[in-house]
Parts: sequence; C-alpha cells; structure tokens
Amino acid sequence: MGLMALLAIAVTFYAQRRLPVHAGGHAVIARGALLLTGIAMGALGVWMYRLEGLAAVLVFVIGMGVVHVPATFILYMKRQRGEYDR
Repeated sequence: MGLMALLAIAVTFYAQRRLPVHAGGHAVIARGALLLTGIAMGALGVWMYRLEGLAAVLVFVIGMGVVHVPATFILYMKRQRGEYDR
C-alpha cells in the first residue's frame, strides 16, 4: 500500500504541476476541482473501510491520486504531442 501511495503522490504532483501550463487562466478552478474531488475520494475510502492511523493516511493519499490519474494521462499525452513545451 505504501508503494501505491508513493505513486499516487507522483501522479498528483505531476497533474498539479502541469495544469497551469495547459489551463491558463482557469488553472485555479481546475486545480480546485481536482483537489476537492480528491479530498472527497480519499475521505470516502477512509470512511468506507473505517480505517485509523497510517492505513487511513495511505488510503486517503491513494484516493487523491486516483482522481488525478486521468488528468495526468491527458496532460502527459499533450506534452508528448508537443501541444505545449513548458
């Protein structure tokens, strides 16, 4: 579960880092929507499994990362196609 959480952190970081380059003036809205959805997904995971301690933190982080996977994939593909270069 720890490895999944590390991957989730990497995915979240990449999406949040690249989003302003693609979204321009709407980056704050896009970032906020992703973060709020991620928080909700993480909290739902913790609540569903009724976890505590480190397990709860790891499930929360993984939930946050799962929400960012589609955005990360799209932003990565756009960068590979050269749609933006920063």
